Amino acid sequence: MEAHGFPCRFPCRAPPPPAPPCRRHRSQGLPRRTLLLPDALPCRRRRSRGVPRRALLLPDALPCRRRRSRGVPRRALLLLDTLPCRRRRSRGVPRRTLLLPDALPCRHRPPACRARGGGVTPDPALADLRRRGFRGLRVVGDVHGEAASFAHAVEAAAALDLFLLQLGDLTDHGPDSPGVLRLMFGLLDAGRGRFLLGNHDHKLRRALLGHKVKVQPEGLGRTLAQLEAVPDGAALAARAIAEIAAAPAWLRLDHWLFVHGGWHPAMLRQPAPPGAGAGKPDPLLSRALFGQVTGRMLPDGFPERLHGWVNQIPAGFTLYCGHDRRSADGRPYEVAGAAGGRAVFLDTGAGKGGHLSWVDLAFPG
Repeated sequence: MEAHGFPCRFPCRAPPPPAPPCRRHRSQGLPRRTLLLPDALPCRRRRSRGVPRRALLLPDALPCRRRRSRGVPRRALLLLDTLPCRRRRSRGVPRRTLLLPDALPCRHRPPACRARGGGVTPDPALADLRRRGFRGLRVVGDVHGEAASFAHAVEAAAALDLFLLQLGDLTDHGPDSPGVLRLMFGLLDAGRGRFLLGNHDHKLRRALLGHKVKVQPEGLGRTLAQLEAVPDGAALAARAIAEIAAAPAWLRLDHWLFVHGGWHPAMLRQPAPPGAGAGKPDPLLSRALFGQVTGRMLPDGFPERLHGWVNQIPAGFTLYCGHDRRSADGRPYEVAGAAGGRAVFLDTGAGKGGHLSWVDLAFPG
């Protein structure tokens, strides 16, 4: 049964009557074409209209400005903050929670909420990795030319049937960037791994194409010198140009999110643009490569970075990223966001006096 264009979620003896005249809409501060909120009506009026006592609120009855400020989709089913605190607590909902997962579009919901016929809709990419015999992921942070450590991560991942996902910044600073490229290209050829686009990878491709870039002697300058010194340097350079152009800037796999530098909610709504490594970064791609920066430089020569985007990661999701060396104890740095999501920073200084870090993630189920 449908009422006013919305599927009826509650059994009623009769469909509710049409919305009241526009005069009553305006008297309640609602847009002309917006339906009245069932719970906003007195109990006797709701009963006389056949509206269940515990009917839920429709956010389409909120003014557009308020809906947009909360980031609520136009057809969302329920705003928790429109329920009184007593009713929210009776439903087991935290006081500060904004949205029930069912109020999010399917593409935004955590996987456990995407039920279809009593089951959970599987992630196609995850299902493909399962069919190919992988038991999980090995997520590797910034490598920066540390070929020996990266080789250990690659060999152990193969022994454990783990697909290796590297978060970008393969080269620069370390002693053997050509060796890292060989290992990564071998994983790509075998279908056992891939890497995300990092800011150092993007800069390396531009330099190999002859574009004018700033070359730091201990960073990109060291990588270029190492490529010139090895017999297969020209072949590695040509392959790097092609693979960096095709590398994704961010990925989502089930409830896991992956990016090199910084995250943005738009990355939930759209896939990474094809050929991201071959073009000039737009604002969203710049966030993925460089994180969120203020434009000011710190005394150590690095840009000042902000991490407020961690608070925008939705509940049920965990983001894995590199780029920022935030760990103070040599282990991956984990932080919880205000919206209920988590971020794990995996850059622990490989190639810069630290070491290479990774985490292993078992596939759910």
